[in-house]
Amino acid sequence: MLLTEYDKRIYNTYLASGRIAKNQPFKLRKNFDGIEDEKYILLKKLGDFFARNNHINMQDYFSAPYDIYGKDAFIELNFFLSRKAINCYTLKEKKKALSDPESDQVKENVKDSCKFLYGYCKSENITLDEYKTYTPGAVPIYLMHLKERRINFYIVHGLEIADPSYHLGNELLDFMINEYKIYMDETRLNFMKSKKLKVLVKTALNIVNEKLRSDKQQTSKKQTEQ
Repeated sequence: MLLTEYDKRIYNTYLASGRIAKNQPFKLRKNFDGIEDEKYILLKKLGDFFARNNHINMQDYFSAPYDIYGKDAFIELNFFLSRKAINCYTLKEKKKALSDPESDQVKENVKDSCKFLYGYCKSENITLDEYKTYTPGAVPIYLMHLKERRINFYIVHGLEIADPSYHLGNELLDFMINEYKIYMDETRLNFMKSKKLKVLVKTALNIVNEKLRSDKQQTSKKQTEQ
């Protein structure tokens, strides 16, 4: 039974998360020969889980239970295939989303969101103005990206996207993103009060949009020349 490098990374991330939560040193496992059958099966199942939910940050997922149960908790590997593990991660992400808008964590998340936006919009050959209403499926794509935590609510406020509840309804929004209105209202208030965050978001989005417009013009020019 062979583990892939990805399987090994999952196990080492799990090991490291538990030690880091306890402020203890850790050593990554290098030799996986003779790994127990139970761990082999669990790692394969976790690999499938992360593949199906590739928006989940593996490090945050494995560290989330320690935020809920305390740093002294012992979390076995099989726990991370349970509903409780998903709930822990959801609570961690909620806390992150509603945290201090001036925190480094929020600023890094804004930067990561903008990087994702640029990559996605470039692949679709659209600008941010078009992204706001872009609907390749049943709902606007930005809602899917919010659900998958690829962008955050501060990006939505920065883009000045119109409230979707008028045409989608609160029930559908809450089904897609639990407590959607709470997230929306609290982050909007944070966004309006925080001058530094507002400037950061607006500046970053303007840079992304200018790059996308330039990319689109170059694509159109190449197509015309062909």
